[in-house]
Amino acid sequence: MKLPTFQFKKSTVAEATNKPEVLLARSSKLWLLTMLVAVCLPQIREIPLWLTIVVGALLAWGFASTLKVRKPLARWVRWSVVPLMSVGVLVSASGLESLAGLATLLIAGAGLKVLELRTRRDGWVLVLVSLFMVAVNFLFDQSIVAALYGFFSLAITFAALISLNEVQAKQVNFGTLKRSATILAQSVPVMVVLFLVFPRIEPLWSVKSERAVAKTGLSNEVDPGSVANLTRNDSVAFRASFTDDAPPERSQRYWRAITYDFYDGRSWLNVGKNVGLEASAIDTDTYYDYEIIMEPTARPWLVALDYPQSVRAARGTLTLKNDFTVTAGKPILDRFSYSGRSVVREATQELSLQDRERFLRLPPYGNPQARALAASWVEQQLSLTEKIDALYRRFNQSFEYTLSPGRLGRNSVDQFLFETQRGFCEHFASSTAYLLRLAGHPTRLVGGYQGGEWNPYEKYMLVRQYEAHAWVEVWDENTGWRRLDPTTAVAPERIQLPFDELFGSSDDFIAESPLSVLRLGKNIEWLNEVRLRYEAVNYSWHRWILGYHNQQVDFLHDLMGSLSTLKLLLVIFVPGSLVTGGLIWWLLRARPRRYHAVDADVQYLSRLVSRADSSLAREQGETVRTYCWRLAKHQPYWEESLMQWLNNLEQLRYSPARGQPEGDASYHASFKNMIKTVKKPTRLLGKPARASA
Repeated sequence: MKLPTFQFKKSTVAEATNKPEVLLARSSKLWLLTMLVAVCLPQIREIPLWLTIVVGALLAWGFASTLKVRKPLARWVRWSVVPLMSVGVLVSASGLESLAGLATLLIAGAGLKVLELRTRRDGWVLVLVSLFMVAVNFLFDQSIVAALYGFFSLAITFAALISLNEVQAKQVNFGTLKRSATILAQSVPVMVVLFLVFPRIEPLWSVKSERAVAKTGLSNEVDPGSVANLTRNDSVAFRASFTDDAPPERSQRYWRAITYDFYDGRSWLNVGKNVGLEASAIDTDTYYDYEIIMEPTARPWLVALDYPQSVRAARGTLTLKNDFTVTAGKPILDRFSYSGRSVVREATQELSLQDRERFLRLPPYGNPQARALAASWVEQQLSLTEKIDALYRRFNQSFEYTLSPGRLGRNSVDQFLFETQRGFCEHFASSTAYLLRLAGHPTRLVGGYQGGEWNPYEKYMLVRQYEAHAWVEVWDENTGWRRLDPTTAVAPERIQLPFDELFGSSDDFIAESPLSVLRLGKNIEWLNEVRLRYEAVNYSWHRWILGYHNQQVDFLHDLMGSLSTLKLLLVIFVPGSLVTGGLIWWLLRARPRRYHAVDADVQYLSRLVSRADSSLAREQGETVRTYCWRLAKHQPYWEESLMQWLNNLEQLRYSPARGQPEGDASYHASFKNMIKTVKKPTRLLGKPARASA
C-alpha cells in the first residue's frame, strides 16, 4: 500500500527574514534626532569638547538632510568618520574617569548611529541607547532640575518611540508628544507606590566618581595653600537642620571633620589611630541636636559641630573617636544623612603620655627663626596664655589675610612668619601649632568648615566648600583641649561675617564658577532671593526624595507598627494591585468613538442638507458612497461636486499614499466646492429636479 505524501509549505521564518525592512518616515527621523539632542545636552560637561563639536555637526547635518536642505553625507565621508571617532574615543576615555568615559562612549555611538539612520530597526536601537543615557545623566546630577529634565527627556524619547509606528506621517505631529506625556502620567501612581514601599537594596557593584574626590574640600594632609584653593569652589559640602530651627551663633559654627597630628616639616598629616569615644554626660542647656545631609566625598570621615557627644545614622555604623571626629565604616560615595548632638564649648579629656608625646613630635631641623622665637618664650617662662597673646599681637600688627598668599619655600614657617606675612587660615594655624609644640605644649591641627548660610524659607544651614577652615587645638593642663583660631587675630571678620560677603569682590573667590549666582547676585537682591528659594526647594528634594531611604524604615514602622514579611508583601502588592486595577479600568473604559478627520465633514454635510429635508440625513450603517449617490439622485445638480469630493475623500481615508487631511489641499478644495454647490439650490430641497433639467 502506497503511503500518501505531504508537501510542507516553506517556513514563514525565512519569509519574515527576507521581508524588506520598514523605512523611517521623515517625522520619525526628526523625533529621533530631537531625542538625541535632549539626552546628550546634560552630558556636555562630561565629554571632551571635540566630541561635542563632532556629534553636534552630525546631528545638524541629520536635521538638514531630513528636511531636504542638504544631501546626505557621501559614503566615503561616513566611512572616514567612523575610524576617526573610534580612535578619538579610545584616546579621550583613557584620560577620563570611568563615568565620564562611559558617557563619552555612549554619545559617540549614538552620533555614529545617525550616519545610518534609515530603518525602523535603527530607530529602536537609538531609543534603547537614549533610555540608558537618561539613566546615566543621574549619575552626574541628582538635583530637582535634573529630575524634571529627565522626565522631559523621557517624554521626548517615548514620543520618538511612538513615531516609529507612524509610517504614514510626513509632518511632525505634536500630538505624539501629548500621547507620550500621557503614558508617563499614567506610570506616576505605580512609581509612587514602588518608591514608598519597595525595600532599598544595596547595589551589587558601584563606581566611584573622581569628581566627588576633587570637590570634597578636605584631604588627609594640609600644606600651605591647600585650603585657600578651596575658595575657588562653590559646590555644596553639606546641609544641616537644627531642632527647633535654632542654629548656633556664627562664631560658634565650627564644623569638625579631621585632625592632623603629624608634621613632616612641610605638611600636617592625619596618621594617628584614634579610638572610639564613650558618650559623656552634658549640660542639657548647652547642646544642639541637628541632622546633616553630607554630599559624597569618597572619604570615610564626616563633619560634626564642635564638640560632638553622640552621632547616629539610620543606615551604616558611625564611630565617634576620642579626637571628636566622626567616621563611617566605608567611604561616602552617595549622599549620606545622619544626626548628632554637640556642645559648643571646649571638651574635657585626659591626655595619655603616649598621646602627649605624639602631639609634641616635630622634625629635629628646619625653621631656625621660629625655633629661636619659641625658645625665647620658654626662656622668659611665659604661660600658655601669654605665649598665645604674644603670637596674636604679632599677627595683628603686620600680617595680611588673603586668598592668594603665594608659594612658600622649604622653611615655610619661617618664610611666612618673618618674610611674606601673607596667608590664609592654614598658614596661621600651621605656624601657631608649630610654635606651640616647640614651646612644649601638645597641639594638633583641625580641619573642617567655619560658618554656613542660614536659609529662612526651609530653616536649614548650607555650608559650601569655600567655607573650609583650619584651626588649632592646644592642650591646657587646667581645662583640657582648648580651641585656638589664629584667624581671629588677623581677620576677625572672617568668623563674624559670611564668607561670600567678605571675599565676594576677590578675583580668586569661586574662580572655578565665574557665572555662579553667588557672584552675580551678590548685589542684586531679587536674584539672591530667587537663589535662596530654589535652594530651599532643592533641600526638600534632597531630604525627602533622595534621602528617603534613610527614613523608609521609620515611615513603614509608623504606618504598620512592627514589620514582618507578610506585612511587607501586603503593603507592596495591595496598593500596587489597586493602582494597576485603576489604570486598567481607565484604559478599557467606554469612550466616545473617535472619528477620522474626514468623517466630521460627512457629518457636517448630513446636518446641512437635513435642515431642509430630514429624509436627506445620513442613515445608520449607510456608506459615504451610497449616501452621496442618494443625494445626487435627489438633486442631480450636486452630482459632479459630490463625486469629485467623494473620490478625494476615499483616497484620503483609505489610501496609505496620501497625507493627513489638514495637509491635502485638493481635498479641502473639493470639499469647499461641494458645500458651496449644495448651499446654492437649497430652495429646491424637497422638490427633486428632473433629470432632463
